[in-house]
Amino acid sequence: KQWYQRRVRGGKMLSQGRETNPSIAIVAHFDSYGIAPHLAKSANGNGSGVAALLEIARLLSKLYSKSGNTPKYDVLFLLSSGGKLNYLASKTWLEKKLSSDSLETVLLNEVEFVLCLDGIGNDGLHLHVSKQPKEGTAAHKMLTAIEEAVALLNPNISVNTVPKKVNLGNPLFAWHHEIFTVKRLSAATISNYPAYNSLGRLNTFDTSVDVEKLYAHTHIIAEGIARYISDLSNQSITILNDYLMP
Repeated sequence: KQWYQRRVRGGKMLSQGRETNPSIAIVAHFDSYGIAPHLAKSANGNGSGVAALLEIARLLSKLYSKSGNTPKYDVLFLLSSGGKLNYLASKTWLEKKLSSDSLETVLLNEVEFVLCLDGIGNDGLHLHVSKQPKEGTAAHKMLTAIEEAVALLNPNISVNTVPKKVNLGNPLFAWHHEIFTVKRLSAATISNYPAYNSLGRLNTFDTSVDVEKLYAHTHIIAEGIARYISDLSNQSITILNDYLMP
């Protein structure tokens, strides 16, 4: 347990203004696992999620450093191991931080939404949630922001919402966001896998991703997050285009 606690890496982007700001968390796990560990590559699940998180952090850092344009949200980034072991590191970290007085605890207490990235390097985008997002909720706001980003950046891509209740009777979590949902945090996982038991998600020989799709999906998600934290809605302008790599 202690080993998994140490295998959590976090970073923060802090907004300006109030001492306490609403925040969102961007989360991904970085490990692989298989019957033959040396053959388990997990390029898409979840190397693609790690790559996306790092690129989103780069893009948002540009936004936060832009003079006079600092969003009113704090952003917490979390990379953890144990994803293939029932998200053990995230679970341990979350339980520890919710019972401490650290800065991360302050941010967690102000978390409005947690977005987990898990396998986004192939066809399709699915937003996995514990229940269908209702208008006025953080989940609906994030879904709307991502859909607007899709319309602006790549209308050929669709985002499907996949509601699945957390099975409290099963000790195994289906998706990363369920760790946070059971702690009463609004959360979702975005993935190209349509279901938690999709065959590709369980593939030990997951050795490659479609780089073009990973690039497109990452920047759609980043633009959606930027729209969320900037409270920008129903406007035909993009926020992050100036910061995209050619």
